[in-house]
Amino acid sequence: MYQKGIKRFGEAGRKATGKELDQLHQRNCCTPIDINDLTPEEITQAMEALMFLQEKNNETMKGRMTHNGKPNQSGCLEKTRQAALQLWKACSSQA
Repeated sequence: MYQKGIKRFGEAGRKATGKELDQLHQRNCCTPIDINDLTPEEITQAMEALMFLQEKNNETMKGRMTHNGKPNQSGCLEKTRQAALQLWKACSSQA
């Protein structure tokens, strides 16, 4: 999907994606982790994120990252919601 956004919006989409990731990193909302350092159980419990690209009225690009709640395993939905809520609270308190 990342490739689809880049194909449609080109370099502007790539810059918007980088800017959104940089903002999340600067606010300490998430820490990049090498997937090779995770156990198989941690990989299955990891939250998947979606990046949406949108062209604004002034022809600039906006990237927005959200949590993908659809592929949750049964029994993990409530823990995932709680984790997403804690992440949202942490980000909004630092804004």
